[in-house]
Amino acid sequence: MCRRAREIIASLEWCRTREDLIDALSVLLLIRDLGPIGRPSISRILGLGDKRTRNILLKLREAGLLGTSRAGAFLSSSANRLLNGIYCSRKGDYTIAGVACNIEDPELVSRNIMVLRDSIVIALSDPGSLEVIGWFNGDELALPRVSEELAKGYQELVKDSVACSNGCLVSLFRTEGICYRCCASLVHAASIL
Repeated sequence: MCRRAREIIASLEWCRTREDLIDALSVLLLIRDLGPIGRPSISRILGLGDKRTRNILLKLREAGLLGTSRAGAFLSSSANRLLNGIYCSRKGDYTIAGVACNIEDPELVSRNIMVLRDSIVIALSDPGSLEVIGWFNGDELALPRVSEELAKGYQELVKDSVACSNGCLVSLFRTEGICYRCCASLVHAASIL
C-alpha cells in the first residue's frame, strides 16, 4: 500500500541495521532540501560523526543516489524520483512528515496505528517527540484516537505542508528544528503497511 516507502527501503538494501537505514534516509532528505551541501554541514545538522557521514555518503554514491561537486553532495535524478512523494517540513514547533500512500481503506491506518507508532518511537529512541500519526487525503486529516477538536488544529498545520491528492500517511513531531530522522522514521514505518 505504501509502495513508495517500500521502494525507498529497497534502494537502501546495503543498510544492515534500522539505524543505518534511518541515517541514510535522513542524509538523502537533508541533501534534497539543502543540497548541494558539504559533509561537515551534514554531520553538524544531523548530529552524526564525520566518519559515519563519510561512510554513508560513500554508500549512497555507490548506490547511484548521490553525486558530488565542489559545492558538496547533491541528489541524482534517480534519487529525486525516489523521494518524490516524501514530505518533510517545519511549521511552528512541529516537523511535519508525509509519505504518499495509496491506501483505499483508511481503517487500515487506524487498525495499525500502534504498530506504526511503535516503529517510529523505536527508530527515534525518543517517545516524546511524536505527537500524532494519521491519514491525510488532501482535504481532511484523520487522526485515530484524537478528539475532533484537537484534530482540527493539527489539520491546519498539515494542509499547507503536505500535498497529496491520493492520500498520505502523516505524522507530526514536536521538535526544536526540522527533524530529518523523524521524517525518515515515518518512511520506514510506512514500508511495513
